[in-house]
Amino acid sequence: MQGTRSSVFAIRALALASAVAISLLGHDDLLPLGARDARAQALLEAPDREAVRRSFEWEARHWQEDGRIAQKCGGVRRVEACEDLGGQVRVEDGIGCMNTAKLYQDAGFGKAARIARLGQGGKLWEVVAGNRVQPLSRETSPETVVAKAVASKIVLATDVQRAVRRHGSVEAVPSPFGCKCTCVVQTLVDAQVLNAEKGDVGIVPLHSPGGEDVVVALFNAIGQRHRHAVIFLDAQTIRHDTLYDEPDANDLLDANEFELGPLNNGTPGILSESVGDAIRNGRLAYEGLLLKPGAEFIRPAFEDAADAALGAQGYYKISDYSGLSGMGLPWSAAGTNAWETQERQGTMCSGFVDWAFDQAGMTITDAFYSAALRRDAADLVYESVKSEIGSNLSFVQTIGSFLFTGTKKKLANQVTNCFAGLGCDDNSDAWKRGIGSATSVSPDNLLPTQFTLQGTGCAPWGTAEICAGDSVSNPNGAAVTPFMRVEPMQVLGTHWEEQSLEDW
Repeated sequence: MQGTRSSVFAIRALALASAVAISLLGHDDLLPLGARDARAQALLEAPDREAVRRSFEWEARHWQEDGRIAQKCGGVRRVEACEDLGGQVRVEDGIGCMNTAKLYQDAGFGKAARIARLGQGGKLWEVVAGNRVQPLSRETSPETVVAKAVASKIVLATDVQRAVRRHGSVEAVPSPFGCKCTCVVQTLVDAQVLNAEKGDVGIVPLHSPGGEDVVVALFNAIGQRHRHAVIFLDAQTIRHDTLYDEPDANDLLDANEFELGPLNNGTPGILSESVGDAIRNGRLAYEGLLLKPGAEFIRPAFEDAADAALGAQGYYKISDYSGLSGMGLPWSAAGTNAWETQERQGTMCSGFVDWAFDQAGMTITDAFYSAALRRDAADLVYESVKSEIGSNLSFVQTIGSFLFTGTKKKLANQVTNCFAGLGCDDNSDAWKRGIGSATSVSPDNLLPTQFTLQGTGCAPWGTAEICAGDSVSNPNGAAVTPFMRVEPMQVLGTHWEEQSLEDW
């Protein structure tokens, strides 16, 4: 369907023609119906008559087709009814389908001007004004029709406006022959995870596109295979806790320190998002694992967890990688002084899943991380952040490369201390001496320690792949978890779906 084609097929052609000719003659006070769309406005502003003529030739071809369809399929009103559904009428010609049924003018329109139809073969134009019909030869070009119509004052823009205000009663004589008319409605359907139900949890492979560089590097260093976790509200919608607004030069308290809020009260934090947007933003992928209840009688508890997630608010807190305490903090709106200077409510992606299922009465055993492992991870975070400053990379954006090495070290210290749970307003190297063991949760920790992959298909597992039926050992898994059924995510990308209506 042409984006600017009018459903008032015959009216629009002559209305535009009349308006342009009148406008070119200086009668700009008569605003035609066609001026309501961009194409008509472009015609009105055309710099010369030749440009107008070419535009009308282009438009005439499409109105000719529109007239043919209206003639065969029950008239303008029926075609408009299809367009109101977002569809386009499609004609399958049968024997004798070229019936010359005429569009007729309802008496209620008085003397409002109409283009009645394109004749058989699409070349004969009949211009109707009131009860008067002026036939034109089959060889007459569209621009000649325009000129004659205006010159003979058959059509005035004011007539068309009056017709449009009362529009709705122009129909066609139904064809007695075998034209098959279908209203084809195409709908753009957003991406969805076909096997996801309310309360299911999706986890995203570590090496799929997207994600914060520092988090990916951190998880890779401690042997994790996934980098993000989300809760499904339905097959097309997720709820998750994430960081899109990463710290940048505008978030510096001074040259050596970030403001606390942008660093550890990360925004947007907890939000709902379509599966399509999450894929585009790198928080879902076209592959991954779907975590489900082991039995369907547990499904209501999963739905309760999704409802708890839907009602929650909070920020993205990197400090919760060293202990899940952030959801117990007070809430303040982003941008307020309290948000900028104090720790506010929130957690991180897997911590949000842990919190939501805890609200529904289900336990996920937190994972234990030794001091030695955490020190190695802290070294990696520090070096990653320091190298990113001035490089316009992911976690620390647009912080100028002009900063001195000492400044970069202090900012990297602050981020590392925050990850380590040693204070997000400390830019000293405390992390080099003060890191101990901790408990937290990651996407891999949500899985059981041993499971058989159910469903169909395959999914990444680190640098390898697991497929339905495989028995999988997961050393990072939880001793207690409600997610006892694991399937590959069946992702259907954004696509068009077509529906054909024979009766509408």
